[in-house]
Amino acid sequence: MLQCQKSLMYAPRQLEKWCEKAYDMGEYEALLFIGHHTGDGSRYVNELKRRVLKNENLAIRRLAWLYDGGLFVEEDLKEAARLYELFLTQAEEPYPILLRSIHYDLAKIYTKLEDWPNVIINAQYVIDQKLDDGSDTLAKTLKENAVAAMNN
Repeated sequence: MLQCQKSLMYAPRQLEKWCEKAYDMGEYEALLFIGHHTGDGSRYVNELKRRVLKNENLAIRRLAWLYDGGLFVEEDLKEAARLYELFLTQAEEPYPILLRSIHYDLAKIYTKLEDWPNVIINAQYVIDQKLDDGSDTLAKTLKENAVAAMNN
């Protein structure tokens, strides 16, 4: 997989060969690099959807990320939020920083969807898990804006 990743920067003509080899060895994330290289991420999306049906948490999180950013799929914030929420309910002992990141992403998504109660819930999680990296300040702003929107 490392050869596949490095090919994107250092040997783009070899990327498909190395990434297909990595995929054949079970590294489905190699399809992401092929998608970036060719501009067609449909194989990656289909692989993620197949794995989501099997409740694979990494695939759930990756597909949520694609829908959130509109990469290889049409942006769908409701689907991104649904998948992130699914990930949170199924994750077994995920890293605290990962949970914090997902809650922050959810707060931003719910802001765009104008779902103020969920903005507040997810922003508060980030605030409570303060790591002095600045994201708690951003979460406070999201929460304050949500409270203001609810009061208007």
